[in-house]
Amino acid sequence: MISKITERCISEIQDHLKDYVMEHSSKNKNRKFTCFNKNAHNNRDEDPSAAIVPGSRGRYWICFSCGAKGDILTAAQYTEGIEGFHNSMKFLSTKYNVEIETEGPKPSTKRDFQTKQ
Repeated sequence: MISKITERCISEIQDHLKDYVMEHSSKNKNRKFTCFNKNAHNNRDEDPSAAIVPGSRGRYWICFSCGAKGDILTAAQYTEGIEGFHNSMKFLSTKYNVEIETEGPKPSTKRDFQTKQ
C-alpha cells in the first residue's frame, strides 16, 4: 500500500518551480523559458516558448508552442525521464531537501499477534 503524501508537502515541492526553471532552462527578456518537453521541439526551443502560468502563484507552466503544461513534477518527468508521481516526489524532495510527509497511520514494523482463547 502506498501512503498518501500530504498536501502541505506537495505544495512545498511545487513552490520550487521557479528554482527548477532557473536551473534547467534558458530564459529570455519576456520571462519565457525553454520548454521542458524537448521531444516536441525540432529547433531545441531556442526562442523560449514556455512561461509560468499567470495567477498560479508560480506553480504551473505552459508551453505556447507544443502545448505541454504542468507543475514541477511534470517538468521533472520531462527533463529527468522520471515516471510517476511518487518517483517525481522522491526525486524533488531529495533535490530540495523537503521531507516527504504522509497521511494516515504509519506502517507497523512488527506484527501484531493475537493469542487464541
